[in-house]
Formats: sequence, structure tokens, C-alpha cells
Amino acid sequence: MDRIFVCLKQRKEGNGLRNERFSQLQEGGKNGYLMVPRNLLEEVFSVDKPFTEAQAYLYLYMKASFCNRKGKMPLKRGQLTFKTSDMAKRFNWKVYTLREFLHTLHKEGVIVLEQMPGVGQKVTMCFYEVLATGREKPTSESEQADFNEFWKQYYSLLDRQGYDLYAALSEWEKLTEEEKRLAVQNMVPYFESLTDIRFVKTACNYLRFKVYLRPENVEKMHKNQ
Repeated sequence: MDRIFVCLKQRKEGNGLRNERFSQLQEGGKNGYLMVPRNLLEEVFSVDKPFTEAQAYLYLYMKASFCNRKGKMPLKRGQLTFKTSDMAKRFNWKVYTLREFLHTLHKEGVIVLEQMPGVGQKVTMCFYEVLATGREKPTSESEQADFNEFWKQYYSLLDRQGYDLYAALSEWEKLTEEEKRLAVQNMVPYFESLTDIRFVKTACNYLRFKVYLRPENVEKMHKNQ
């Protein structure tokens, strides 16, 4: 396999080895970001030939949990579990090739690799926050809970399935506490103001374009500035 990704290419610098790809991950966002839907990435990965290491890492990143999950196998944001044999088959790799790849990423600090009895591998993507949001500080559990409540309410009121969860969360994280409060409070008035529900904005665009701001809210904000 080509060794083009993450931390597999090293060069000497000073008294030790400096990892070029590792450094690039730490400087995430230097060349900007792209927000790509997961279903589109699934199409990109629908190939019969073996994955490159870059594709393999991106696939792990795509499959990592975007939020904290509870249940029989709780996961934190940026974690995923899988059986080595299943993932090797998905990559069209030999099992030993996958194990070597994961071990190298773990050794270089790009992932944390754990053995889970009865489950298989548990992987924590160390740079998940940087790659997912462009920032190093993770979303707190309270922030996540508030967003989950907003998301559930938004599409429950519309009685439809939402498909912009990740984009909406990214916009939610940019809001002030007051804006988050107004986004929830003014949700119903926004829906009622529409003459045709077919033109309702997605949750992401509702937040991005600050549709929740009523004239009185804007006026109050201007006075407080």
C-alpha cells in the first residue's frame, strides 16, 4: 500500500523524528474545510479495489460517532467499534494489514486503540474534533443535550425526517446562549409564519441564517451592543 497518509511518513528533524502528516493534523484548517454529507462519502467508498491508507483513515473518521452515545456499548464523540475481520473486508485488505495499519496509527498518537472483549476493536480518533469542527475544544455534554432537544423538536413539529444533523450541530455550536434560547423559543412562530410549509428551511439553515430572530429580538440585541 502507498504510505501517503497520517503519520506513516517521517523525516529527521533536530534530535528526533518529526511526523509531517501528524503535524498537518495538528494544524487542521490551515487550507480550509469542506462539509461533505456522509451518504456521499459512502458512495465514494463503494469501490472494489483495496483502499489506500488515506481512504482507510477517512472511512474510520466517517464512521466515528458524532455524539456521545449510551447503551450496551457506550461511545464518546469520535469513537467507533468494529470487528477486525469485518473492517478488513470493507477495506479489501488482509487482516494482518489492517492490524499493522491500526497499530501504526496508535503508536504515532493519531488514534487510541483498545481491545473490547466480545466486540473487537474500539478506536478513538484523536483529531476528530479538529477535523469535524475546525476547533480543538469538544462539544460538552450539556451543549450536546441542548442541541439534541432542539433537533428532536424541530423535525417532530415538521413531522418529517431530518438529514442535516451534523451540519446543524456545527451551526448550533456557533451560537451564543441567547441565540440558542431564541432558536428554540421562536421555532413555532417561524413555522406559523410560513405560507407554504414546503419552503421551510432545514434546521441547519434555520440556524445559519438566524431565521429565529424576530424584529424585537434584533432591536434588543442592537440596544445591548
